[in-house]
Amino acid sequence: MRLVGIDAPEVSEPRCDAERTTGYAARDRLRDLIATSVTIEIADRGERDKYRRPLVRLFVDGRDAGDLLMNEGLAVRWRPGSKAWNERFRHWCGNTSPAS
Repeated sequence: MRLVGIDAPEVSEPRCDAERTTGYAARDRLRDLIATSVTIEIADRGERDKYRRPLVRLFVDGRDAGDLLMNEGLAVRWRPGSKAWNERFRHWCGNTSPAS
């Protein structure tokens, strides 16, 4: 599944080392939020992304996990398009060139 509305850094095909490192931190933080929560709610909107993953909102103890990750600098708001892709790249990787 994919948390709707956010973009977390890639770990499987990162564009730079910093993206991979932050991606692992985001993954670990989400696992920690789930493991330490008393209540977990998944709000499934019935939509899927291009990889057929369900687009969901995840609430841990009543808090939106996507918002928590963004507030902690481990994710950014998702926006489509190449301009947004370039902005996300600069956010995670700075002024380096994308990895081939």
